[in-house]
Amino acid sequence: MFQVGDPRTRSIRLFFVLLCVLPCSTFTGGAATPLEAQGWTADVYAGRADFETVPSTASSANAAAFLGHSQENRFLRLGLAAPVGSDAVLWGSATAGDRIGFRRGRFVLGADLNAESHGQRDPVSENWGWGARGEVLPLVSASAGPFVAQARAGRSWYEAEIDGSGWSRNVWISDLRLMSFPLPSIRLEGSLRHLREREADYTFVGISGTAAIGDGVLWASIGDWSSGLGDDVESVAWRIGGSVALRPSTELWLTLRQEPFDPLFLSAPRTSWGIGITYRLGSSRSPPSTVGPEQRAPGRMVIRLPLSLASSPPSIAGDFTGWQPATRRWGARSSGRCASTRKPRMTATCTC
Repeated sequence: MFQVGDPRTRSIRLFFVLLCVLPCSTFTGGAATPLEAQGWTADVYAGRADFETVPSTASSANAAAFLGHSQENRFLRLGLAAPVGSDAVLWGSATAGDRIGFRRGRFVLGADLNAESHGQRDPVSENWGWGARGEVLPLVSASAGPFVAQARAGRSWYEAEIDGSGWSRNVWISDLRLMSFPLPSIRLEGSLRHLREREADYTFVGISGTAAIGDGVLWASIGDWSSGLGDDVESVAWRIGGSVALRPSTELWLTLRQEPFDPLFLSAPRTSWGIGITYRLGSSRSPPSTVGPEQRAPGRMVIRLPLSLASSPPSIAGDFTGWQPATRRWGARSSGRCASTRKPRMTATCTC
């Protein structure tokens, strides 16, 4: 192990805390952000991270560019961050993930598969480093009306090396997420996360919320490592941010966040901010943030969906179906229900 005062100690700390600068969920694994858009996106970003290292605090300012693709629960993201200043860190990362499984009614059974690799160079200590992580989390999910409950449990492996010295982590992870969608433009979530290794156990409890307001989106989260870190270690994590649509394919976003010690990556606490622009490449595959039914008359609703988002005829659920997903007649009107038919070519309209 490195001793306090060794310049490599600072490099190791930096190695972990500069990996996820784009606005992503710190602990919920899916809070809405500008990156939830379906299809290809390109991002440019500038920001700064101030983190507590031994024996003193340090900071790094970066300008970054990212290219990403997402489709439902499948995603890929590649990024490179250039240093701004003589003591900032040069780093790059690649992340990918997918969910495999099957749905039966309101239940889903499957697994989340995630992988990440990254590398960096610290100009102060003149050290190069790299890291790689793999994660397999079997899951079960159930929905009832506007509520969704999800439980996962599995393994996360992490291995890293810097200046010729390597180490690894093997942690058992289990989490529970409860999500609610009281309105089409509002998402609320509570999460409980537990990490277990040979030396210690860690438990995190958090809440988050996302709201779409006009052309903008606001998000916030707060949580605490309620056990495992000790009384003298910062344990509270929070994040606030927002985005606004400049054009149908372009969003401007700003995020502020504080992150405590991470028991998986062994990262130092940090406070960071970032501002950037997300550009959706090609035709937009994201529905408007306030997608919902249009009420034409009492007891009569019109629902329109872009069929380019669906590989099969869409389903609809409501009190008239007992909240069970059902394939309906898209493009034809009926009273109180829609019967099944072939998928139209462009926009689906269902009147119920």
